[in-house]
Amino acid sequence: TFIAKSDNFVSKVLSVCFDHSGNIYAGTSVGIIGKIDPDTGRIVTTYDANSSSKCCIYALTAVPGGCFASGDSNGEVKIWDPNTATVINKFTSHQYEIKALAANDQFLWASGVDPTIVTFCYTKNSNSWSHFSTKTRVHDHEVTCLAAAEKNSPYCISGSIDTTFFIKKTIYPFQAPPPV
Repeated sequence: TFIAKSDNFVSKVLSVCFDHSGNIYAGTSVGIIGKIDPDTGRIVTTYDANSSSKCCIYALTAVPGGCFASGDSNGEVKIWDPNTATVINKFTSHQYEIKALAANDQFLWASGVDPTIVTFCYTKNSNSWSHFSTKTRVHDHEVTCLAAAEKNSPYCISGSIDTTFFIKKTIYPFQAPPPV
């Protein structure tokens, strides 16, 4: 059922996500993230991701601790506190645009135009994030999508325009149509 149309943004909307409380976030082509009330469609808060240079917000996802993460055109992953509209962690993890993010209760994965996947780990006791693994290259071309396993599993699935997807260190080619 259609609930509400959001307020108009000043630029293109490139990414969206729900947080764990049901709020909606939308990332734009001018580096602004809007928090949207899901019942009214009204923009209630904006977050400016443009720090040292302009960026596009290509990926958003909810992360533990009541926060959300953004991936941008500068190759940066930012963890946001939605209550204070501030960045609580920032990682320059890629050389080029980040196109996909996925998270579960313990891990956050980032991927993009450079065909690598970077893993970050959440520490609940200190409510902080750290770089967990070195860059993993399993694809030949940009990684366009990610999906996280539930709970605190260290696995995610990645898909690429190189016609493969990756899970648990095994590559499955989609060179031929799947059997019907």
